[in-house]
Amino acid sequence: MRILVNCHGGRALAPVSPNPAQFNVPAGVTIHFYVNDGALLNDGDAWSILHARQTGAVLPASPGIAHATANSGAPCQDYWGVPYNALNIVNGIQVEGPANVFTPILGTGGGQSWGLATANTVQTENPVLPAVRGGPAYARSAVRLSVIAHYAAVYAATHGPIDVDWISCREHW
Repeated sequence: MRILVNCHGGRALAPVSPNPAQFNVPAGVTIHFYVNDGALLNDGDAWSILHARQTGAVLPASPGIAHATANSGAPCQDYWGVPYNALNIVNGIQVEGPANVFTPILGTGGGQSWGLATANTVQTENPVLPAVRGGPAYARSAVRLSVIAHYAAVYAATHGPIDVDWISCREHW
């Protein structure tokens, strides 16, 4: 089973209070990254990875893709996921169900905001985060990887091990 996360992502180099900069990956969960920490994942590679994960195809070979894994119990940086409208309909979080059907549990609302998440799944927050590419920090709609991983662990308890695919940037802010 998989949870696909496709949005813009990054982490604040100074932790955003009260959230820690790292968390331990919960039991039953493995997190996959497709770009190095501090780097951007281009749209074309993100769409190719998303398609491969949705269809079970082989991951694309690209110099921009760097696959890294955080296994259960390992420390992991806590990235923030923010809406990225250029991704269109695939912008958000999807959960794999029976027969490899993926169901969206979080998508974009309007502008730079997430919409409402499916009940009992993930929760969005409105932290004051550093601006992307400089400028003053501002409050924005975001979801934390640790929150997604916690939801995955709850899901794993009844569905077996879960792979979380962070098909998003890992930019530093």
